[in-house]
Amino acid sequence: MGVWVCMGVWVCMHEVPMYVPTPPPRWDTFSSHYNHNLSPSQGVWASKFNERAYISMRKVGLDFMDIRMAVLCQRVVPAKYAYVIHTRNPTNGDASEIYCELVMGLGEAIVSGMVPGSALAFVAKKDALDAPRVVLFPSKGEGMYVKDSLIFRSDSNGEDLEGYAGAGLYDSITVDPTLLKRVDYNEDPIIKVCWLLLWCCVQDTCAYHLAHGALHRLCVTSTG
Repeated sequence: MGVWVCMGVWVCMHEVPMYVPTPPPRWDTFSSHYNHNLSPSQGVWASKFNERAYISMRKVGLDFMDIRMAVLCQRVVPAKYAYVIHTRNPTNGDASEIYCELVMGLGEAIVSGMVPGSALAFVAKKDALDAPRVVLFPSKGEGMYVKDSLIFRSDSNGEDLEGYAGAGLYDSITVDPTLLKRVDYNEDPIIKVCWLLLWCCVQDTCAYHLAHGALHRLCVTSTG
C-alpha cells in the first residue's frame, strides 16, 4: 500500500509539473521503515489516535472525535538548518516581537519532541528585524536528517486553536528514513558568531555591530 501511495504522488507531481526526488524505486523499502507496513499517509492519519494527542485534548476539554485529519505531501530537502518563527513572542505574549527557533538539520527536531534539548532561540522587534537578540543557546545533541525525499504531514483542525497549542501532537513521516546524527556546535559558523555577539555585548558596542553584520550575512548565505 505504501508503495502505491508514494508512486501515485510521484505521478501527480510529474503531471503538475513539479520537481520530484529520484529515484522512486527506492521507496519500495518504506514498509520496513514504519510499523505495521502502513503507508506514510495512513501513518499520519492514524497518529490522530496517539496517546499524547488524546491526553492533551482531554486536559483542555476538547472532544477527541471532533478532530478532522488531512494529510499534506511536500518535498523535503536535506537541509543544513531549519527554523520556526512565531509572529508573536510566545514567552511573554508581546505582539511587537518575533521569536525564532533554529536547529541543525530538519525542523522536525523542534516540533516532533523526538530530540531532547533546546534550539537556538532569538527574538527581534518587528520594526527592527536586523537587530535580533539571542535568548537561548542550543543544547540538542542530535539533528534529524533525510535525503532528498517526500514528507507526509498532518493538517488538522486541532493544531491552531485559540488558547490551545496542538502543534507536534501528530506525526510527520518521510518516505525515506529520517536519521538522527550527532551535531557539533563547536564548528558551526552561526553558533560561533552568536557567541561572538554575546561577548561583544559585554565588551564593546562597536564590536557588537560588526559581529551582528557578520551574523546577518551568514544567515542570508545559509538560507539563500
